[in-house]
Amino acid sequence: MEKRQEYIKTELELYYDKCAELEAIARTLVKERIKGTRKGLLGEQNYLHSFRVRDLVSAWHHWDDPDYDVFIAALLHDIVEDGGVTLNELQRLGFTDRTIKLVELCTHRLDIPDPTKRWVL
Repeated sequence: MEKRQEYIKTELELYYDKCAELEAIARTLVKERIKGTRKGLLGEQNYLHSFRVRDLVSAWHHWDDPDYDVFIAALLHDIVEDGGVTLNELQRLGFTDRTIKLVELCTHRLDIPDPTKRWVL
């Protein structure tokens, strides 16, 4: 009888799997919730901007130490103001507290009357 060898994933592999799962959720959320086309860019979907921001952020990050919270937050940076998704919804979907805080810091706050002070960053 042949002995079956079981492969047990390392903590790092489990982390990468979870990050891939959350990025897939973020991609779907952005595509489904950020509607319309870009002003000045005929026919380009609004959500593509979020993908470009994610790509730029990840390109500038060091390859051997990926920061998936930052990459996912870059993808979700417009989801609250343009997609109507709340921070609580992001939490229910399983995004990390750090990702959610980064999204919050990038969100244009409509509850602040002075338009020059609506962004934290």
